[in-house]
Amino acid sequence: MPERVFRGVLFVFLTLFSVLTVQAQSSPPADLTPRPIWDPAARAAATRFEISRSGRDALLLNRDGSRLLIANRHDTARMWDVSARKLLHTFFAEPEGKLFLAFTPNDSQLFVNSSVTRAVDYRQVRSFPLSQGNQYPLATNPKGTRLLGFKGNTLTLWDLSTGRPLQTFGQVAAASIYNVVALSADGSRVAVADEQRLVQVWDSGSGKLLQRFSSGMDVLNTLSFSPNGSKLLLGGLVTPFWPVDTVAVKVWDLNRQAWAGQYKAPPGVTMVVAMSADGSRILAGHRRDLIPPLWPLIESPSPTEERYWVLMWNTRTGKRSTLVEQVQHTGSSTPVAFSADGSTVAIEVAQDIWVFKP
Repeated sequence: MPERVFRGVLFVFLTLFSVLTVQAQSSPPADLTPRPIWDPAARAAATRFEISRSGRDALLLNRDGSRLLIANRHDTARMWDVSARKLLHTFFAEPEGKLFLAFTPNDSQLFVNSSVTRAVDYRQVRSFPLSQGNQYPLATNPKGTRLLGFKGNTLTLWDLSTGRPLQTFGQVAAASIYNVVALSADGSRVAVADEQRLVQVWDSGSGKLLQRFSSGMDVLNTLSFSPNGSKLLLGGLVTPFWPVDTVAVKVWDLNRQAWAGQYKAPPGVTMVVAMSADGSRILAGHRRDLIPPLWPLIESPSPTEERYWVLMWNTRTGKRSTLVEQVQHTGSSTPVAFSADGSTVAIEVAQDIWVFKP
């Protein structure tokens, strides 16, 4: 057989093998689809919140995990006392639309959409001139003292307690180039990632650009500061050459200005990430679309299901453990939230909200 023909046959064989391998891995096991898989310790420690089936859009835990906010896809958010499983308050968005939520320091007020609102009587305390739309990201620091968002096309930092603008950052031609933003716990540093996955870190007091580096990720979904502000966590995806575990979380040491670690997950993308207060654990919400097998391989079918994980890594050993794994219909909401100190996890499992301490 001529060498050229042999190479062609080998290439076709390897291509088909690769596609079939991906499809085989994409197909959900029959015993996984009906029910989620729980780590026994996480399941035993979980508190269940059985709520209405109207569809969740977001979950939020306060800094120590004692309060939980559950927002639906339309106009309502409910705040719960986690330990007592008691509904404390219901918030309504006006006008009706997607809710952006954040706690203020004493949890008696919340930031809802573009206003600070009292938890007792729904009364608006102050509002902010924020640009509206999904292309304008927002962030608050875990202590609930600072708000980062866009006024027009200018990235602006506000004091949440007074409504006073504190700082602007650089010259922004279009807000959509800033895809991901984050604030450190004390509000002293701002991190911003653009469409090229380049990360900039700013001093919020002086407005000075401190660092600029490439994430090295093909997809960058989330930025998060460690609780002590010394590290920046990047969650997303580094595209693998082969359908095997791939880098899903990277950690940047802000003091050394160097990478401090990277953590692998099953094929998929990380949507949210957090670090424990002592830096010993990293938590991630990770998902992957599942493509049903099709033969002959003429067209690639649309995803109908997705697999979702809550993963945890030991930063000292690099060991990964799976706290929750489930399969659900694509497009349904599976929010996951971590408290800022990394002590508590909230996740939707089988249409209920469960809160546990890993």
